[in-house]
Order: sequence, then structure tokens, then C-alpha cells
Amino acid sequence: MTGKKLITILGVLSAIIAAPALFYAGRKLASGSPGSSGATIAAPSGTTPDDTVHEAMYLAEALKKKPDHTPVLLRMAQLSEKSGKPTEAADHLREIIRNEPDNTDARLELGKVLFQTGDVAGAIGETEAILKHHPDHADALYNLGAIYGNVGNAQRAREYWSRLIAAKPESESARRAQGMLAQLPSVVTSVK
Repeated sequence: MTGKKLITILGVLSAIIAAPALFYAGRKLASGSPGSSGATIAAPSGTTPDDTVHEAMYLAEALKKKPDHTPVLLRMAQLSEKSGKPTEAADHLREIIRNEPDNTDARLELGKVLFQTGDVAGAIGETEAILKHHPDHADALYNLGAIYGNVGNAQRAREYWSRLIAAKPESESARRAQGMLAQLPSVVTSVK
């Protein structure tokens, strides 16, 4: 491995530690794209698909040495999701949650990935688990609104987004929720 590739990989790993929680912005309501805002931790500029392959190989080797290393598992999940392997991404995220049951970032991301795979009940379950310990968690409230909005349950979407706006009115998630509320249909349909 060249020194440049090692520096690129180490730069990506250090970015993971300071990364914000990933969440989807109900984009299906706004743009027709189901469940993804495209929010990921970007590799350093100038990287190529080969760099991504090398990064994945490097991370797999790192996991052999320390299988429960959260930043590596999180990055592996992101690479899996980016390469169209959401089930693999979910496996990495579940491993993080097994090791750290209170890791809200991993749960939030797992809810997103499960939604992308069509497991709406799983997505709701993982996201609601966050609210059990953090009832005003802005991103979890937003995501639940997005999930319900995306499956056509405007009433539940409105409930979660209104709850978010009341709890965290100055947050970015609340601002997005306000925009999404304006796009909800006035006729409420129930999802069973």
C-alpha cells in the first residue's frame, strides 16, 4: 500500500469519529427518491473507486484485529450502503449495536438502511428504540415522520414532525420538518 493511500484511509477514519448522525430527509416526499438524503461521510477528494476497494480491504483487515471497533464498522456499513449492499450495511450496524446498545447514531443509520431494504417495521422499531431513552431526539423524530410520510401515513408523519418542532424548534431537523409538513396531503390515509 502506498503512503498516499494509507494517508487517505487514515483521513477517512479520523473523519468518522467526528461525523454527525446520518439521517434521511423524507426525500421521497420532496423529490421522489425513496428514503435517502445522500448524507454520507465523503472520502477525501481525488479518490477513485479503486481507493474505495482498497479502503474496504484495509478496513476488513482492521476488523480481524479488533472485530468490535465501532468507527471501522460504521465506515464498513457506509461503504456497503454506497455500493448497493444494504443488507451487508445492516449487519455491520447490528454489530455496533450488539457492542454498544446505546449507540444512537448506529440505530439511526440502521433504521435508514432497513427502510431502504423495505423493512418498514424494522426501521420504525430501531428508530423508536432511540426515543425510549431520548424522547426528544431530533433526528429520530424527523426520521419517524419521514418513514410514515413515505409510506403514505400523513397523520403519523404530522404527529412526529409536530412533536419535533415543539421539542427542538431551532434544529435543522425541525426546519426540514416544517418544510415537509407543508407538503403532506390534507387527506389522511392510514397504513396497517
